[in-house]
Amino acid sequence: MKYLHLIEVHYLKYLLMTVTYVHYDMDHVGLTNAVAIRYLTK
Repeated sequence: MKYLHLIEVHYLKYLLMTVTYVHYDMDHVGLTNAVAIRYLTK
């Protein structure tokens, strides 16, 4: 039972990390696009 709880915690941590990374990645892409648009429309 304790082992199952350990897996659950590890999975939740992994899920949180993935969500955070994806969100950060989207922000990064958005920032890159904004810079590219600004550069192209100069």
